[in-house]
Amino acid sequence: PDERFYLWLAGLIEAEQDPAATERILREALTVHPTSDGLQNFLAYLWAEQGVRLEEADRLVTEALQTAPDNAAYLDTKGWILFKRNRPYDALQFLLKAADLDRDEPVILDHTGDVLQAIGRSAEAVAFWTRSHQIDPTPAVTEKLRRHGVPPKPPAP
Repeated sequence: PDERFYLWLAGLIEAEQDPAATERILREALTVHPTSDGLQNFLAYLWAEQGVRLEEADRLVTEALQTAPDNAAYLDTKGWILFKRNRPYDALQFLLKAADLDRDEPVILDHTGDVLQAIGRSAEAVAFWTRSHQIDPTPAVTEKLRRHGVPPKPPAP
């Protein structure tokens, strides 16, 4: 099947919160489409979210970035992997670039806030979390704002 089919199927399975099945589909897809930057990024991000296989995830997303160096989602994945590998300063450069390229992606904004907080730049972290919350008011971001004494603003119209 075409790589788009695999991306669609993996997205459906991921939505069911079955990371093991999602990983199986993505691994199978990469045997058929080994140079697919979309599949590489999806699997790398899946592992980053789980905090597993971070070296391999880093390799995959680095390959994806060679194909699409200005892809905000790939830059976010790279930054998130570096953060999970306890390299927040390295992570920040990728996340800030991702946030600059896609100013309306709440996950990128949330990740950037997390890294800023980790390096002691709380005021900037709150600004990124606030913007993320305005776009998509997830409970996790709401809680981050509350912990910093910031009442979450209602979502943007």
